[in-house]
Amino acid sequence: MEKFFEVRFLCSEYITTYGGRIDSLGIDENNCPVIFEYKRAINENVINQGLFYLDWLLDHKVDFELLVMKILGNENFDKLDWSMPRLICIASDFTKFDEYAVKQINRNIDLIRYKKFGNELILLELINSNTTKPVKDISDNNFKTNHR
Repeated sequence: MEKFFEVRFLCSEYITTYGGRIDSLGIDENNCPVIFEYKRAINENVINQGLFYLDWLLDHKVDFELLVMKILGNENFDKLDWSMPRLICIASDFTKFDEYAVKQINRNIDLIRYKKFGNELILLELINSNTTKPVKDISDNNFKTNHR
């Protein structure tokens, strides 16, 4: 994760309180939480599942913060930035509908296609990277617009 995505690895197969399993969790170079969802085949709802887990994460920040403290220590916990959490979906391919949907969703989502060449080589191809404004900016703008 660190070499390819500049994300510090926290854990794999994280069990949520809803009984689901987040494939991997990490923290990016900006100290923002990152969820990885992996799928081997196309049409496995990787985006829907990833968005479900992203919403779960935003509703359960304390669980993530405790994980960071346990694995990386208090100094990393103090640096956590919740303004731009990310979802990275890695799959063998995506449909044109997946690519379109990600562009319509106001979330930080990367779609990455992988292709294996034998047992020793893998290609990672960025299909789409959707970056939104930081959460703080979005809420500030809504506050100003709705309370004039």
